[in-house]
Amino acid sequence: MQKPRTVPLAVLAQTQADLAHAGRIATLGELVASIAHEVSQPLSAIALDSHSALRWLSHPDPDHDELRAIAERVAAQAQRAASVLSRVRKMACREQTTFCEVDLNEVVNDALSFVHGELDRNQVEVEATTLPGLPTVQADHIQIQQVIVNLALNASQAMHQMSARLRRLRVSMEDDELHVRRLCR
Repeated sequence: MQKPRTVPLAVLAQTQADLAHAGRIATLGELVASIAHEVSQPLSAIALDSHSALRWLSHPDPDHDELRAIAERVAAQAQRAASVLSRVRKMACREQTTFCEVDLNEVVNDALSFVHGELDRNQVEVEATTLPGLPTVQADHIQIQQVIVNLALNASQAMHQMSARLRRLRVSMEDDELHVRRLCR
């Protein structure tokens, strides 16, 4: 029977350090991919809306109301990208998540407006039912918004293979007096 080979402590320590480093690099890669995904959505919407604005401006008599709406969407998307980066910075610095009173109807409407261009491109019809008088909840506005944006985009991508007439995203909420529920189908 062979005697087990002993590994010098220095080699073992170096191997453990290398494995820990590889784990950190893998985690960093996942984080970078997540950040890129989160920031690319508003940046794509900004680019799309900017091109739309330029097309409107090339008309002999541009529709100022349409241009104003486009500019407001661009500003909202830029704010969303800044908010994502701010949230990532806070997480990196181990700052505490900011909870405040959140109107879920407003969050749903904002989130769906952020992805309207992508949903339109994928020919996904959106049916959103908000609930007037819904109580506010204590939450991180940006995190809730990101969840809805991700769910909507994932649903849109999942429907890509379906017939265009069947692509429908339904978002609704209900209040059972104890809980607020978000339903996506």
